[in-house]
Amino acid sequence: MSIPRMVRSSTQVAQALISGEVRDSLIGGPPRKPVDVRLIDRNTGDELPLRKRVFQDGRFAFYGQPERSFPLLAQETYELRVLASASNYSTASLDIDIGPESNQPALVSVSVAHEGVDDMQVRLFTGTGLPQRELVLELERTPVELTGRIHEAHDHSEPVADALISVTDILTESGVDGRFRLPDPLPAAQSVEVQVIADGFEPAVFDYEPDYTRLVNFLQIALVRES
Repeated sequence: MSIPRMVRSSTQVAQALISGEVRDSLIGGPPRKPVDVRLIDRNTGDELPLRKRVFQDGRFAFYGQPERSFPLLAQETYELRVLASASNYSTASLDIDIGPESNQPALVSVSVAHEGVDDMQVRLFTGTGLPQRELVLELERTPVELTGRIHEAHDHSEPVADALISVTDILTESGVDGRFRLPDPLPAAQSVEVQVIADGFEPAVFDYEPDYTRLVNFLQIALVRES
């Protein structure tokens, strides 16, 4: 017995229209905090209602049907912005444009034969900039401040005043209570070099790894008296 032929209407399938990954600029891998990615219309500031998935390794994808997600795709250019954010990071953005190219339609229909049914009409998108793949957004660590206290190694209760503290060319001095605060935030880095010089004490030079989960880092530094 033969199978009766059926009629199918135009078919569109939701697909990954815009995809890429978010990286931690310091380590080149996925951020250490959960990431949120948004797709914004640059002209209106509105968020586009595409479905999205953001994975733990920093990959993301916005899904939709091109003709429905961008109904004016054949006539005009959509100016979009991808925003990525995470706790303890500055927001990253990337601008993309999608739309028709000159002398090339954005939408064309093709027939796809399928046994037992009438040919399916499938919409293909050309000259639109879709899909956008392999986008990369790099998140910078939120700058942190560094404060601290300089004291004598043999007696932590004894502050060291007028010590010169240098951190990657940022300079400051300790007060009479041994406390200090850098005038500028620390540069985003996995570690920074700290140098401390004070009269009557041996210089201290060491690497310090900032804690980016805290907006203000506090550092205790012990100086050894010169023999």
